[in-house]
Amino acid sequence: MSFKKTLLLGLLLIIIGSYFYLYEFKGEKEKQIKEEQARKVFLFSTENIEKINLKRAKEKIILKKKGSDWELESPVQYKADLKEINTIIETLLNAEKERTIEENPSDLSLFGLKDPKIEILIKLKDNPTLKGILFGNNNPTNEFIYVKTTDNPEVFLTDISIEKIIDKGSYNLRDKSLVDIDINEINKIDFISKNSKKFTVEKESVDNWNIKKPLETKGDKNKIENLLVKFKNAAVKEFIDEPKTLSSYGLDKPNSKIVFWLGDKEKTRSLLIGNEDNVKKQFFAKREDMPTVFLIEKDLIKNLPKVANDLRDKTILVFNKEDVLKVEFKQDKEKPIVLKKENDIWNIIQPIETKADELEINNILWTLENSMIKDFIDDHPKTLSPFGLDEPLRELKLWQKGEKKPGVLLFGSNTPKKEIYSKLKNKDSVFMLESNIVDKIFKSLFHLRDRRLIVFKDEELEEISINLETKNISLKKKKGKWELKISDRKRKKINEINVKEILWGLNDIKFLDIQHIKDPSLLKLGNFELKITLLQKKGKELDTMFFYKDISQDHFALAKVKSKNIVYSIKRESLDSLKNSIKKLSEP
Repeated sequence: MSFKKTLLLGLLLIIIGSYFYLYEFKGEKEKQIKEEQARKVFLFSTENIEKINLKRAKEKIILKKKGSDWELESPVQYKADLKEINTIIETLLNAEKERTIEENPSDLSLFGLKDPKIEILIKLKDNPTLKGILFGNNNPTNEFIYVKTTDNPEVFLTDISIEKIIDKGSYNLRDKSLVDIDINEINKIDFISKNSKKFTVEKESVDNWNIKKPLETKGDKNKIENLLVKFKNAAVKEFIDEPKTLSSYGLDKPNSKIVFWLGDKEKTRSLLIGNEDNVKKQFFAKREDMPTVFLIEKDLIKNLPKVANDLRDKTILVFNKEDVLKVEFKQDKEKPIVLKKENDIWNIIQPIETKADELEINNILWTLENSMIKDFIDDHPKTLSPFGLDEPLRELKLWQKGEKKPGVLLFGSNTPKKEIYSKLKNKDSVFMLESNIVDKIFKSLFHLRDRRLIVFKDEELEEISINLETKNISLKKKKGKWELKISDRKRKKINEINVKEILWGLNDIKFLDIQHIKDPSLLKLGNFELKITLLQKKGKELDTMFFYKDISQDHFALAKVKSKNIVYSIKRESLDSLKNSIKKLSEP
């Protein structure tokens, strides 16, 4: 084939392709767009709407756009609910004609369109003519509703669900927020009450709210911000648009007033709270800059802070549990108990040197970190003696990483209701704590020491030899997996969790008492209920434990560790739990 013929064929293909694109593909797409537009009830942009008139059976509502917001002009002047308005507009713009019923009907009353249930008129910025839509009766199947626009005689059907979305009264379309605030803009709040002093909280930074009046102290960030969220989300329950007199609602001299300071602290929004409606069990309130009175939920008012202390930070002692390096407990006239952390391990260094119970220490620090002050008693006491804090009964010192001086917490006498008066040594304020918090913090030396029978790491063990009743059980680790052999049976692989349960059971056994053995023959080797030997690599014995029945007390058992000449008293239930874990091994 010659070059000229090839070129001609190529040009022909281009022409044919262009024809199909322009007249078939593109034309089909344009046709599809026109069909979709023909099904739409309205064709205009949201931004172009500046006014909406909504007529219902008993109400005429006029809405006007103001900047990015909407306002009601009639039947009252009030800020509109932007979310509700946008939902109506979006619904109208997405509304489609299901099918045409009549193109030029002679009698609109047949469709309920002569006196429509709902009529919406829309004023556009670039068009002086109002565009409207009328909603009439439901069709016989109640799936659709008869509709027509004001600029076209055609009657058509559209989905009946649209009616529920657009059929809104003035209450639904009004902004029902109590105060017009943006939580992120608020940096100061005044609480003014008829029966108590004014108090003020102020935002110092993203994470800090402080009380400024009547005293300067740290505020409770979570409480303050939760309160703001409640006010932001709370809704007006009922509007009273033309109050005859504010005194009948207790709003001429309100019981409470809350002032929210915004942005640069020059702009404020105030909410006045009056009397309770005894019938509806709600409270009368109003925005200070608007005449409308409304009702709000009783629970919101009941939970309002009454005094500054209600919003005060009630953290007992500020610290990070992971950063604590040393703790000292001192109570009554006993010697102080001092614990120190080295390489993430807690040890008792006074009055004896021994390993500490890690779980007990963590529980104490957790209690101290997460418990709260019940109430503040006196911020400037003239004397500490009425609280027993001039000579504290108990004292706790806590050293943290990077701090030279410890935090010192003092505990005094009981309050009349059995709480404990307390204070920080370097602060004036006296507060009270629940007595159970103090009981959880102060433990005896016996409870603070590590009372495990033996200390071991699971990964160090290679073999566990067990004698239970008439059975000899051997557990051996082979290539990281545990195998079981009972008496003369063949070895078999077992579930790793069964071995873990035994090791956990051993770790959980804590002695309750100690007795030095004067006569070792009293505990004969053959009389034990259970014997467990733990072995490390190459069969090196870590230790052996013997467990005996305590014939004097049913709720206790006796335990002896081979490496120590000590008999321990333990809980019977701890031994029984360990034995049950071992018995699981022999189950088929």
